[in-house]
Parts: sequence; structure tokens; C-alpha cells
Amino acid sequence: NQIEYFGVLSTFYNSMYICTTASETTGINAVKKLIDETFTIPSFSVEKLCHDVGISHAHLLRLFKKEYGITIVQYVIKKRIELACELLQITDLSISAVGFSCGFSDEIHFMKTFKRVMKLSALGFRKKFKN
Repeated sequence: NQIEYFGVLSTFYNSMYICTTASETTGINAVKKLIDETFTIPSFSVEKLCHDVGISHAHLLRLFKKEYGITIVQYVIKKRIELACELLQITDLSISAVGFSCGFSDEIHFMKTFKRVMKLSALGFRKKFKN
């Protein structure tokens, strides 16, 4: 899959950048940037991220939470739901397509996560906020 290939290539180059940065804050900012660039890839995982940047799972989670006050998983969900809200408002994509476009590999998981975070179903959100 071409999208996966470019995602992996981007991850590699960003990993090389992170490995050459001097401070942990700069490094964790680069990790956040990497997450921002790859959160829509359905195969995104914290474990893969840790492997790609060469930082232990516990250390990366601790650094990220210290810097941003939120866990990586919470941040990824936040980014995915923000994108979903935008797509629901400005496109006519099906609910399933919106979920997949935001990095959810399963429509049911997308719908449950969306409802838990937004306190409204994706379809309900679209009906209420569609431009």
C-alpha cells in the first residue's frame, strides 16, 4: 500500500531527526510532530512509535505526558476525533469512510470512540453541525 510506504518512509526520516536532536524537549516535540504526521495510518501504534524512535515505551510515555499533560493514546484519539469532526462537517463521506480516513481500522471502534468522546454519535454530529 502506497500510503503505508510513505508513512514508513516519513517515520524513518523523522526518527533520524529525533536521534540527532540534543535535548529531550526537542526530541519529544519531534515525536509529537511525527504523531501529527502519522496518526491517520491505521497501523499506528505506540509500540511501533517507540521502536521507530528508539526510545523505551515507559520513557517515551513519561516524557510525552510530562511535556503535554496527556498520554500519547489520549493525544492520538483527540487528533483522530478532531479530524473526524472536520470531515463530518465538510464532506459527504460515509461514517465508515470518515473513520477509516482518521486512522480507525474498524467502523464499530470509530463509532464507539466518537460517541464516548463527543457525547454524540457521528451521524448525530453530522446532522447537528454539517455546513
